[in-house]
Amino acid sequence: MRLVIFVILGLIGGYFLGSIIFRLMAGFGVNISGLPLIFMFFPYLTAIILAILLPVIDKKNRQN
Repeated sequence: MRLVIFVILGLIGGYFLGSIIFRLMAGFGVNISGLPLIFMFFPYLTAIILAILLPVIDKKNRQN
């Protein structure tokens, strides 16, 4: 159950973190249209990364 909670929190938190970073890049005048396509999916990419990292970090902390 703890694993599922951390995966869901990672997905939600990663999506919001990626959205904020993407909007900050646009706000500071970075030309978004010239960036590679991967930056358009940056919120989804950070969501997947955090959904994987949060359970791994939790497991590592629980072992110590």
